Amino acid sequence: MKKKYVTKLIVLAAALTLALNGCASGGAEKPATEENAAAETETAQEEGADTSAETEAAQEEGADTAEETPDAAEETADAA
Repeated sequence: MKKKYVTKLIVLAAALTLALNGCASGGAEKPATEENAAAETETAQEEGADTSAETEAAQEEGADTAEETPDAAEETADAA
C-alpha cells in the first residue's frame, strides 16, 4: 500500500478515535495533556500499523491466488 494512503488512514483513525472518545464521555472533553495526546497518537499509529499489516497480508494472498488461478485452469483443462 502506498505510504500516502497509510498516512491518511492513520490520520482518519486518530480523528475517529478522538470523535468517539468525545461522544463516549458525553461531550465532556478530557483536559488536553501531552500524556493523553501521546497515548492517542500511539494508539492511532498502532491501529495504522495493524491495518497496514492486514492490507499487506491481503495483497500477498491475492498474489498467491493470482498465481494459483492459471494452474487450476490448466488442471481443469487437462482433466477435461
